[in-house]
Amino acid sequence: MKIAVQAQRIVTAQLRNSTLILSDLTGVQFSRDAVTRIKEVAVFDRPYVKRAAIVGPESLPNCLAMKVPPCAKELGACSRARRKS
Repeated sequence: MKIAVQAQRIVTAQLRNSTLILSDLTGVQFSRDAVTRIKEVAVFDRPYVKRAAIVGPESLPNCLAMKVPPCAKELGACSRARRKS
């Protein structure tokens, strides 16, 4: 969760609607506290983020998966397919 705090500090220091975020969640295990913190950070970061994508998660908790745009999910699927080949 330390990374979430650092990411929030960096993102909110940028101009509004200017930040591009790529999150590599390969091998990440989600605890309830981590999911809560990710959702909190996302709320504060939203005005500063132009686009965001997630790669690598084998599975996302349902409460996060609903908030991830389809293009980010597809990017993760493409990334997994490339690693398997």
